Amino acid sequence: MTATEYSTITNKTPTSSAIKYDGKSGAAMEINGVFVSIGNNDLLTDINWTIYPRERWALVGRNGEGKSTLLKALTNTGGEMVSIRDGDITIAKDARLGYLEQKGVSGSTRSVRHEVTSRMDRYTKAVNRMKSAEKKVEDGDYSDDALQELADASVEVYIIIVTFTCYYYHH
Repeated sequence: MTATEYSTITNKTPTSSAIKYDGKSGAAMEINGVFVSIGNNDLLTDINWTIYPRERWALVGRNGEGKSTLLKALTNTGGEMVSIRDGDITIAKDARLGYLEQKGVSGSTRSVRHEVTSRMDRYTKAVNRMKSAEKKVEDGDYSDDALQELADASVEVYIIIVTFTCYYYHH
């Protein structure tokens, strides 16, 4: 889900030294004894949490209790102020973390799916490529090159959607 802009969604590989990639336990993510800090203050202490493939979790709590801060720490999107001060996080080698911030959909008239996909640069480029190829064919260009471009672009969009869907349902 961009390597430079994280205003509403990220799908970036975290770079914290507390996060390690391993696939040995079977868990998608394991958090052991983690302390999450804002500046010099611990906001969350001694977090232990294991998420297995195909599990779905919801973080529920009152405002200001650290739900978003934890996700920002895990996805490395909290800036310099949010950090993992202590503990270990292990993420399966084939897993990726994504985070859609609350403000990303606040006041929006678009669906959550639209908000998420609008931040997926690769998906957006592939859809635009497919629309351009479709337009060429609709305008009467039935050359082998135009038809091949439409086929290639359509397959690229399909692969991205299937990959995203499989990731969403299996991680």
